[in-house]
Amino acid sequence: MKNLTSKSLIVGAGMLLAASPAFATVVENINFPVTSGEHGLAGDFNENVVTNKGDVLTGGGNIYSIDGHTVGSLCTSGTCTLSYKFGGYTLAADVNGTNANFNGGFVDFYANGSSTPFLNTVAAPEPGSSYTLEGALGAGGTQNTAIGLLNVVGTPSAAASSVFDTNSYANGLGGLSDLRFNISASPQGDGSTFFGSADAHYTAVPEPSELAMLGLGLVLVGFGATYRRRNRG
Repeated sequence: MKNLTSKSLIVGAGMLLAASPAFATVVENINFPVTSGEHGLAGDFNENVVTNKGDVLTGGGNIYSIDGHTVGSLCTSGTCTLSYKFGGYTLAADVNGTNANFNGGFVDFYANGSSTPFLNTVAAPEPGSSYTLEGALGAGGTQNTAIGLLNVVGTPSAAASSVFDTNSYANGLGGLSDLRFNISASPQGDGSTFFGSADAHYTAVPEPSELAMLGLGLVLVGFGATYRRRNRG
């Protein structure tokens, strides 16, 4: 039997830590990263134009990447896609040329062309605000930027809940929300729609089994380093 060398220990530990997707949770056939910390979804964004109090903002878009990896590259098999739709954001007052504030709102997330969302969320205000969405308009209304928070609602699958329903961001209701997002869009064509980019963020809380795997990898790395020092001595 060959001796277990420090090199083999370190290589083995590195494979354990780097194996993809070692620290991910499969939701709708897609490996969502769940290492501790914040993760980002990036895609495009489109919305209708609203101007008067009571107008309702609707739209949606496609999500193309997660943490810089294309959605397709995180698919466990076949072809995977992610998209979202939103609505119910109701203009609280007439747009005054510099900002547009909204009440209410929801965002639903879809996977792989399904017409049924795998995740439902409702909007929540930012800390210090009573609005669920505060839009800032550039000169002449040529640019619309906004940030917002979302709370997971309903009964998502256990996997989706473990990834997204983590109560990570303080909100203006005195509680915690699950996702935050940013948008930036400009008017297109005849000015009846805005199009641009959007990103959403969730903060993962790794499962105990994933933490155990990470701990084992770190132990192996440390043991390998100690073994190597002893051999040199």
